[in-house]
Amino acid sequence: MRILEDNRQISGWITAIIAGRWVEAKVYDQPSMFGVNGGRVSKIAISKTDKRDKRRHFLDQIAYHYDRGLDFCKCPQRIVDKVIAELEALPLSDTKPAKKQATPATKTKATKRKPPSTDILDF
Repeated sequence: MRILEDNRQISGWITAIIAGRWVEAKVYDQPSMFGVNGGRVSKIAISKTDKRDKRRHFLDQIAYHYDRGLDFCKCPQRIVDKVIAELEALPLSDTKPAKKQATPATKTKATKRKPPSTDILDF
């Protein structure tokens, strides 16, 4: 597996090349009844090739699509099984990135405002 983008700690999504296919999947830390075979992968798109062409319609490039249930499968089962197994074997990402500690606002020196001018402009 070659991970291209891993956003599991933020959104659960990962993009990778697995078994020679471009893959985008939502992988949770816990199995779910909505996951593929009751596992951690609840959404997945497996492409027909190892590339994603952003100029072409997304679904025209996809051989397997599962979104909390199988939408379609035009991919050999052995490839689907290999891709799912590799995603299920990913380490857990249940630790969210550390939030920045809020720093107390620094007090700034109050400045006096000048009152509006009472001069009348003569045009």
